Amino acid sequence: MIFCDESSQTEKFFVLGALYFIVKAEVDHKAQVAQVEAQLRALKEQYGLFGRAKWEKVPPAGQENKLEGYKRLIRWFQATRDMRFKCMVVDTSKYPLDNKERWQGDPLIGYLKYYCTFLCTIMSKYPGHFHDITIDNYTFRKGNDSQKLRDTVEGRYRNKNTSVSRLYRNCDLRTENEEDSNLLQLIDLLTGAVAFSWNGGKLRTSVRAASRKQLVGQLEIRFRNKLDRPSYVDRFQIWEFAAKS
Repeated sequence: MIFCDESSQTEKFFVLGALYFIVKAEVDHKAQVAQVEAQLRALKEQYGLFGRAKWEKVPPAGQENKLEGYKRLIRWFQATRDMRFKCMVVDTSKYPLDNKERWQGDPLIGYLKYYCTFLCTIMSKYPGHFHDITIDNYTFRKGNDSQKLRDTVEGRYRNKNTSVSRLYRNCDLRTENEEDSNLLQLIDLLTGAVAFSWNGGKLRTSVRAASRKQLVGQLEIRFRNKLDRPSYVDRFQIWEFAAKS
């Protein structure tokens, strides 16, 4: 099960992030996801977070109960040892989404290309598994939509892993509205924290930045790595994209 979101497409560092975990074949994966969703929903309601909990809505100092709710969401992930986070950071000054030479200056094509690369790196760690992927809803257009992304991911995965099945699909991919998925909100929060750090957020002095830096600090202490640099910690990986020469 892979849940994905992105952050900061218009800033220097664009970040794609994913939460992923394994569900055994004999387990009802929909029931498993529903159980996780219920846990996150109950935790949010405990702290008065009745709408979407996401990075851009992190409350400023003065709303301590809600801010504590965000901290508890992060601690929930930290304590859930069978769930992993990985993100890919793209320096758009080197690798622009609207690359004129590679994809005719179309940022949507660049977005899909980076998403395909990112998803295949996660899938390749688990060859032989079926990968159920959910990404935050995005404004696609005809000819470049989520189903094309699914087919591109499938093709790249098969090319990179010649031992996997050619008879059956190795993945499915769908979009879901963030307001309907607490898991997508959690990945938004984690991905936003990394993007904030890479894009100079730690140097900001606003009231809202101060509360965001508290969340960044909490993650850095738990996973023993700064969020504004690559990390290879097993459960919290930050990968800086670099094209092969």
